[in-house]
Amino acid sequence: MRYLLFLHVILFSLSASAQVKPFARYAFEKGGYAIVGLHSESDPNALQASLGEFYTDDIALMNEIKRSWVFTKKIPVKNCGYHYSIQVTHHGKIVQDMLINLNCNIISSDNGYYYFSPEKLARLAPRLKKPVIITQSFRTRAEGIRFIDSSLHDKRLLLSFEPLWMQYEGKFAASYRLAGKLRQEKSAQKSLESAIRKKYPAEKFRLSWLASAKDVYDFDIICNQSLFNRYTLTAKKNWKPYIPEVTMAWRP
Repeated sequence: MRYLLFLHVILFSLSASAQVKPFARYAFEKGGYAIVGLHSESDPNALQASLGEFYTDDIALMNEIKRSWVFTKKIPVKNCGYHYSIQVTHHGKIVQDMLINLNCNIISSDNGYYYFSPEKLARLAPRLKKPVIITQSFRTRAEGIRFIDSSLHDKRLLLSFEPLWMQYEGKFAASYRLAGKLRQEKSAQKSLESAIRKKYPAEKFRLSWLASAKDVYDFDIICNQSLFNRYTLTAKKNWKPYIPEVTMAWRP
């Protein structure tokens, strides 16, 4: 009997540790939180078409989502695209995001890829609200930064993305060869990042993988124009400055 009880405790512990609870860390009852669902590009889906973009800032509903959106079945990555990006926001700032595909039944988060039943979202539909999505352009980066900073004090704001142009002036494409490494995008990215940091230590940048063919990897190098002007590590394509604009979600 003691052995069976001990075995049950072990199995329960393993099961509990395998659970992913993406909303567990948030004390929604303290206020200022919202859960926002925005369209992402993927194949057609009836639930996405009928539901549209949505949000809730209702504490009871957010706590219900916290309790019911628990995932245990890990699944391999599929090349499906996503129907929704789901953001948890606090006073308009994104504190967590995840992606959902309603046809392939996938939720992607920091913890990996898990099975997601569309019914978890469908049954919430009558209680979800519609945000107002606005994209606004600015004449200068400084004007855009001032607008975003002031908007964060507006209680109607649900969500503000932090555009790359707030940190970087633009981007350019570069091809990087990593001899003997086939389909190793992460290795190529780390290698190129290391080379850029070594040659241009004062420049800030980030890489975004575009495509690969054999051992050649194409990246966008997101940076300030000073790095583009100095860059000689590989072949490079035209400089593309960012247009200062921002997309925000607001309460009606």
